[in-house]
Amino acid sequence: MRRPLLQEIIRETTNRINALQKQRSENEVQSEKLAADLALEISRKKLVEAKAENDRVLALAVQNATNQVELAKVIADIAVEQKRAELVEAKSSNERVVARTDGEAQGLRYAASLETFIREMNGTMGAGVVDWYRFFSEQEATTTQLEASTRNLGSGTASLFLTPQDLNLKLKVNPQGGVLSADALPSPEPA
Repeated sequence: MRRPLLQEIIRETTNRINALQKQRSENEVQSEKLAADLALEISRKKLVEAKAENDRVLALAVQNATNQVELAKVIADIAVEQKRAELVEAKSSNERVVARTDGEAQGLRYAASLETFIREMNGTMGAGVVDWYRFFSEQEATTTQLEASTRNLGSGTASLFLTPQDLNLKLKVNPQGGVLSADALPSPEPA
């Protein structure tokens, strides 16, 4: 009876040793699996961080490129505006020169015209020659201005509305009705 008991003890001990080894093996496998999972998660974390860093660097590069394009546009717009300002200044300067030249030419024409008028009228009119010349010059300027206004009005699509008062027009009315005639009154002299 000792033998079966001894065999039973050996079997139990062997089973216990086998169970312990099996448990150690499972623990080692589980530990290795956990270590591998941990390493995998650490690798994933590093990958996610690296991807996030790459995305950030890419976003910064895109933003930098966009900023450079916008800066180039602003610089180009500034250059265009500076050129426009230079063009306006040049046109203004040219217009002043043309106006001064036209004024000088007009002044010379008036001086020559006055000289001729005075020379021709000198013997006949006496001291009032300059007043007569001024009157004729004003009439010429008024006529020129009216001619330009009429030409501009006639060449456009504008409409001109006048009242009888604007034309200094007096209507003669027949007592039985109807208009007999219309007389234009002389324009009043400006004060």
